[in-house]
Amino acid sequence: MNCMKMDVSSVPKKANECFIGQRIVLPTELFGPYWVSGETSLLFGPPGVGKSVLAVQIGDALARGRPIDGFDGPTRRHKVLYADLTHSDMQFQTRYSRFSETGLYLRSFRFAERFYRGRPSVDEEPFDWLRARLAGDRFEAVIVDDVTAFRRTRDGAGEAADLMRRLARLRDEFRVSMLVLAPSDAPPRDRPISEVQLRRSRSLLAAADRAFALDPLPEHPDKKRLTGIRNCGGRKSRGGSVVPAGSTKQRNDGMVAFCFNEHRVSRLDPATRELVRRITDLRQNGTSFRQIAKELQISKTRAARLAGR
Repeated sequence: MNCMKMDVSSVPKKANECFIGQRIVLPTELFGPYWVSGETSLLFGPPGVGKSVLAVQIGDALARGRPIDGFDGPTRRHKVLYADLTHSDMQFQTRYSRFSETGLYLRSFRFAERFYRGRPSVDEEPFDWLRARLAGDRFEAVIVDDVTAFRRTRDGAGEAADLMRRLARLRDEFRVSMLVLAPSDAPPRDRPISEVQLRRSRSLLAAADRAFALDPLPEHPDKKRLTGIRNCGGRKSRGGSVVPAGSTKQRNDGMVAFCFNEHRVSRLDPATRELVRRITDLRQNGTSFRQIAKELQISKTRAARLAGR
């Protein structure tokens, strides 16, 4: 006799029964439309662009219940875990401390009391460490910086996709919201960043509810822009003519943060806008650029360029 125990949660039930005994709440924006409660959001961009700085800024804002200027967010304080798998304690301390011109220590930034930072020891497996932290404490939001810490092989595409699925299971089990950071290539100067820059790590998007990227503005390299890549359901986000763009600055209190303002991008004429729409729809259906170029009677190069808009 087969006595294998069945996972009750995997047994199909009547649709109406899905609402019984469940606490149903309207999802709230944690960082504008880029990260929403109860979801896993992916933030990617080239090395050194400021992903970690932005992630810490978001985490501290959530812990304070004070949204970042220019973005909607909760006014209730959240308990946040910043799983820092990238930086040493000394690197983190140095980044958020002020020094005199002669190198004399002045002060360190005072983070919100509900903002926690941790990292596994050299002997701990990162995923097991993270699960233990969530099981031992009631965090509401988790920031993972970044996915490369979980890779054991040079070609980590499969590992990365599996990790995102495992993180999604942790999210559901412990009812937390997750923001996951990942590195990417830098985009060409003549087009904005897109999922193409993730290369073999594009599989990360399959398990993410939302995705957004941070990359330099071509005309102002010191400024970084936020680009929505995908929203809930895996649909590609369509950007408008205004994008959030900003630069980092260390304040007198030691905090390093982005100050965002609106930046206008070039407007497309109606015919080109319609072309972009058709190319986007065809790409989502798996159509190659060669096929798109033939169907729309444009060059393959132009089809690829417009797909990045």
